[in-house]
This record gives sequence, C-alpha cells and structure tokens, in this order.
Amino acid sequence: MTRCLLTPASVLATLLLLLTPAIAEEEEGIPTEPVIDGISFVCLTVDDQDKALAWYTETLGVTVTMDEAYGANGERWLSVTLPGQSPEDFPQIVLFKPDHAMEKSMGMPETQPATNLLLNTNFCSAMVDKLRDAGATIIQEATDKGYGIEAIWVDPFGNWITMMQPLYSDYSEATDPG
Repeated sequence: MTRCLLTPASVLATLLLLLTPAIAEEEEGIPTEPVIDGISFVCLTVDDQDKALAWYTETLGVTVTMDEAYGANGERWLSVTLPGQSPEDFPQIVLFKPDHAMEKSMGMPETQPATNLLLNTNFCSAMVDKLRDAGATIIQEATDKGYGIEAIWVDPFGNWITMMQPLYSDYSEATDPG
C-alpha cells in the first residue's frame, strides 16, 4: 500500500511540538501560545505522478503549483490547486509517490488509514457523471444528506475522496444540470 510521509505518528509529533508553551514575549496582535491555523497540504498517494497529473488536470482542471525534484533518490514534489484557487492559496493537493525503502528505514508502519479528502463542487450529480466517464469508481452516488449533496468516489490511483455540494453556499441556489 502506498503512503504519504504525513503519517499519524508524524502529525502527532508535530502537534506536540506546536502545542508546547511559547517562550517568546507577547507582542501586540501576536499570540504567545502556538496555534494551528490551517491545512497546508493534503497528500494523495499515486504510483505514477505523470498519469495522476494528467488525470487530475483533465478531469478536475487542477493547476500545477510546484513540480520539482528533490532528495538523493530522485523524489518529486508535485503540488496542485483546484480551479479558481490562487497558486499561493492553501490547502494544496500533493500527488505523492512514496519511497518505500526510505519509509521502511524510518520504521513506518505497513498500513495507513484511507486518504480522507473532501472537495466542494457546484453540481454534484453532474460531477459524478464526469468522474465516472474519466475512470473514477463511484462508491456513493450524489445523495442529499441534509447538509449538502454528497458523493464518494475513488480515483484511478486508489484514493477515496468525498465530494459535496454544500447547502450553505452560493451553489445551493444553482440548478444542477446532472
């Protein structure tokens, strides 16, 4: 199974470091205690970054924000943003190809929880049709859940993704063409 380097253990270690009391003196408008104020990246594990980039670009219209080699083993950082999102905005999606030898040497566990990513859409049922046509496996068709219209799908790389047309947004006024 492929994994993102953001494991539960690494997230917990980061949180513990962030949640320790701040040493700096309080300045006007700057908190003295550390806070977590957002999500930077969500990793989707893929076995072929070029195929994943082509699929996400053609299907969801993502834009590449960074595509650079790093590390001694030819690793590649490939991050994208969704349509309408500025390249400087977060969170961004990382199409991540894991290095199993490195993970094993770090003592990482063999299993990982399923990827959990929730995307908003303006027309859930029409997007389900588009995703199905592009090779995604639809686990749950567009269904009114009371808080929004939700669908669950799996991309061609095995990532489970939830998609929602929220009722509290401007989207709720639109007519779904699907």
